[in-house]
Amino acid sequence: MVAMRSRNVPALRLEGFDGAWKTTSIGAVSALHNGRDYKHLGEGCIPVYGTGGYMVSVDQALSHDEDAVGIGRKGTISKPYILKAPFWTVDTLFYVVPNQETDLAFFYASVLQVDWMAKNTATGLPSLTSQTINSADISIPHTLEEQQAIGAIFTNLDDAINQHTKKHQALQQAKTALMQRMFPQEGQTVPELRLDGFDGEWKESSLNDHVEYFSGLTYSPGDVVKNGGTLVLRSSNVKDATLAFDDCVYVRSGVVNVQNVKPNDIIMVVRNGSRALIGKHALVRGELPPTVIGAFMTGIRSKQPHFMSALFDTELFESQVAKSMGATINQITGGMFAKMHFLFPPTLEEQQAIGAVFTRLDTLIATEAKYIESLKQAKAALLQRMFI
Repeated sequence: MVAMRSRNVPALRLEGFDGAWKTTSIGAVSALHNGRDYKHLGEGCIPVYGTGGYMVSVDQALSHDEDAVGIGRKGTISKPYILKAPFWTVDTLFYVVPNQETDLAFFYASVLQVDWMAKNTATGLPSLTSQTINSADISIPHTLEEQQAIGAIFTNLDDAINQHTKKHQALQQAKTALMQRMFPQEGQTVPELRLDGFDGEWKESSLNDHVEYFSGLTYSPGDVVKNGGTLVLRSSNVKDATLAFDDCVYVRSGVVNVQNVKPNDIIMVVRNGSRALIGKHALVRGELPPTVIGAFMTGIRSKQPHFMSALFDTELFESQVAKSMGATINQITGGMFAKMHFLFPPTLEEQQAIGAVFTRLDTLIATEAKYIESLKQAKAALLQRMFI
């Protein structure tokens, strides 16, 4: 690849290609088709797609042998995707077939460059018209070979993203399955799956017998600083049971009057406008710079942090959280924690062994998630530099 400076060529260009690109409209290099209702069709093997992806399979196709790019007509309009023939699309999803002089993968990458939300034609539910799509500008190389070469790069990136996304999902499913088998279910006192060398019934005890809590920091907007200071972990820093640092807030160290977060602490969301976030947590797996938690979080310390983190991932914990909150309260209080009881292995060694299993799984899941994110960032950077 070589870097270019001309305004008529991309900043980054594959070797062996030159000449200015041309600006054209989507309608000039493709044919746009409307989706249709499918409810009158029978069951079959032809996929039906909507703005959110695959829906169902039927016995007829709108496109029998022409691949296309799906672009939302109403609802989700900013997430085009490739449609492989044969397929059917519903009436909220246009399908756009590039002509023979336009490579599908290149065309798809070009469509991703369009700011579709800026072309929204409705004041309510986001909408696009066929005229809006057809008139949108894209830039293309003057040879099909260059289009194909560029398209192949993004096809390979998308394939890698899809492959690792499936692996990530499989690991999450394996964790869920193990959770159900390695923790006793309701009415049981031993798990279905037991690690070698351990036996005996699990014993019920209060959660508070196994953990200690520490509070978060209350601060004002005037305490926030851009550089330096103390990091405040909030609900946005908890993603998939791990810490995420893409949305960080720092405050002046002088306003900190709570304990700093330490390795092996568990931080948990205990108050939030979204009920779905209550109980979400992450284990602090290493040293951090001066760091505290926000007021809507609770810090939890335990002699068996890895086991406790796994316990907090179980449906048993989620059900107790839901029961404690009831229908109207969006928080977990200290009193609610005190009323929670769970079954615990009879020995600390078994707790440690179970914790180690899920720690390894969490590490694999987090590694896959980071790799997927790096691939997406690479794709975004290449889209910006390889297109005009």
